[in-house]
Amino acid sequence: MTEKVLKIIHADINKYILKQMQMDISQIVPQAELHSFVRPDAALEFAKANGCDVLLTEVEFLTDRLGGFRLAKSIKELYPQVNIIFVTVWNEYEISRELSGLKFNGIIHKPWRQEKLSAALQELLHEENLQCKNGFGGDKVSEENEKQGGKHSAQGGIVLKKRHIAIIIILVLLLICGGIFVGLNWNNWFGEKENAPVQTSQSDTSVDLDPNAGIYDGSKPEDKEPSAKGIKIPGYPSITIAADTQNVTMALLNPEGNPCYFKFEIVLKDTNETIYESKYVEPGKAISDVELAKPLSAGEYPAIIKISTLSLDGKSPMNGANVETVLIAK
Repeated sequence: MTEKVLKIIHADINKYILKQMQMDISQIVPQAELHSFVRPDAALEFAKANGCDVLLTEVEFLTDRLGGFRLAKSIKELYPQVNIIFVTVWNEYEISRELSGLKFNGIIHKPWRQEKLSAALQELLHEENLQCKNGFGGDKVSEENEKQGGKHSAQGGIVLKKRHIAIIIILVLLLICGGIFVGLNWNNWFGEKENAPVQTSQSDTSVDLDPNAGIYDGSKPEDKEPSAKGIKIPGYPSITIAADTQNVTMALLNPEGNPCYFKFEIVLKDTNETIYESKYVEPGKAISDVELAKPLSAGEYPAIIKISTLSLDGKSPMNGANVETVLIAK
């Protein structure tokens, strides 16, 4: 008895999002193969060599604004039956306008909830009439069923469909009941109360904050074009630092008003070497005193400042950015 392993490809610029997806997929479809890529071209090369059953992809990539669209179209040409889900902050209208007729299976908006991802994958597998352990992915039709003329196979398909429908109905009922319960208790939980202490901080204390970050009142770097969800990303055309020392000064800023934490990673382009990585920085704060992994001798060093983001409740990654700069050591 043979079993086909469901191949899932996930492409996103944010490594934190790729890691979160790996954890969620391992719980939802534990026997599937998940392959993660930060570059759409690398994902396409893998698909050409190994095949693809499900593609999960962001729309926008740093080097290609519509890189996710091009990846989806290319894989669809290779494998017309592939299932495509966009995991993105783009809405359905924007995606449909750009797709020019490409058929896709759905959209999961960031930040996603695991039950939303689970429901989307279950719907895909149900439409394809796939069977496997725990009711998820992979063609697993027993040889005994085939020997009996498919009688049990057809009967099993009906049972699988009813089970999935029942699960979806239960989930919907739970969501409705939960919404009613929250609505009835909203004022008790979140309404104004006399003598209630004022909440002064929006930070989740469970987030690993960088102890070197402080309130920033210096000159602010010029913002790049704001990303989705209104996240302001500072621009760094060049940064001048002291040569031949690990302890240098710069302004790694999370602009005030941002809806998320920032984490900074500085990578030298020529060697792909990480020379600095911070912990999370709150909106309105900056890291000024930076300890590099190694001192840089006098000269100019092209680098990328990788900015990862995390929602203020500490639960969900959001869109980040890679900012190109030049470190000038003097």
